[in-house]
Amino acid sequence: MVMKFVLFLILLVCSGRVSAQYYELNKIQVVDILTGQEVLFELNLMDDIYCIEYSDIYSEGGTSFVFSYGRVSICGNKYYLMDMQSDMDIVLESNKDKSVFKIQKGFSIMQGHEFVYSGDNKDYEDMLNSFVRPYIKSKKSNDFCKLDNDFYQCTPLELGVYENNYISLYLEYDFQYSIKFSVYDFEQTISEGSWCKKGNKLELYDQFADHCFTALIDSCDIKVVDFPNELGSDCRFKKVKSKMLPFIFR
Repeated sequence: MVMKFVLFLILLVCSGRVSAQYYELNKIQVVDILTGQEVLFELNLMDDIYCIEYSDIYSEGGTSFVFSYGRVSICGNKYYLMDMQSDMDIVLESNKDKSVFKIQKGFSIMQGHEFVYSGDNKDYEDMLNSFVRPYIKSKKSNDFCKLDNDFYQCTPLELGVYENNYISLYLEYDFQYSIKFSVYDFEQTISEGSWCKKGNKLELYDQFADHCFTALIDSCDIKVVDFPNELGSDCRFKKVKSKMLPFIFR
């Protein structure tokens, strides 16, 4: 079954009424040979807030979670989606009738693609207001100095795979990283780039986003500070012992 990446946008209209509209991320078609599952990536956007949601609607019991959410700013034909988890901007540029949005900046998986209008749906407005908006109001404080005090000593970094529920971080010995969705036997890279270690701080640079995701290194795990992560999930990524590499970076 062909996997489709679908993005939902809720736009501000002149009448003041917020209508739910969704756009499909074009030119991406991936077949999951192992499971045959169809996976959706949905961007739900209102005039002031948004979220990006992963949905595996055909697996047993279904799987769905939000991994990016935040506030929206509109300037002319540009839409700035300010992610409150990773502290980065996703930038979209619309055509005159807003039927197509070009992606100027975002997660590396979005590079070279655009969103094309596919339909309307009001249900997503209710979902954003009831589920996402409360998290934005109670945004966690990224007090980096306070977190840094918890890991005062410079800790060696063990390379390999770290996991937090459905999201995995891969750290390679050639200073490359990837952030992936890992659901059952299915994996999809959402961000990739280069990593560097500064003391006990880990920086992950995504070139298309032009942004560094940040984490802190503990002896047992990695504690993310600004990082794409599941909404409401723990900030600690645990080592996957069977996937760790025989390399330790000091």
